[in-house]
Amino acid sequence: SLCSECVADTPAKSRCMNCDFLLCSEHANDHARKRAYAGHQVIAMDASNDGTGHAVAEDVELRINCPLHSRIAMDRFCLPCRELVCGKCRSTGAHRGDEHDVWPSLDVADDVLADVVKSLGGAPT
Repeated sequence: SLCSECVADTPAKSRCMNCDFLLCSEHANDHARKRAYAGHQVIAMDASNDGTGHAVAEDVELRINCPLHSRIAMDRFCLPCRELVCGKCRSTGAHRGDEHDVWPSLDVADDVLADVVKSLGGAPT
């Protein structure tokens, strides 16, 4: 796999789990320092990968990319719309503005799951 950022064919050593970039060592360090990528999870690709270049790690979260912004994870939840959204949809798209109460998806996951179970007539387990 090659670095997504390099013009030359530089082998990728890491993957950003948030924006799905493959990164060489130099760009992995740059990625971690840029304000726009603050909080991104960059994982080294080494002998402990699954053959696809995705690192195998127990603490890696499930990632669902935005259908409108295919390289950006939907890691937020819009409470009024009851749907996952990405940061770009929140800042410049359909989910910007005060009428959209958007929270990090992990912060609201338990409440949303309880609502879903309740609406299905079940009890949470």
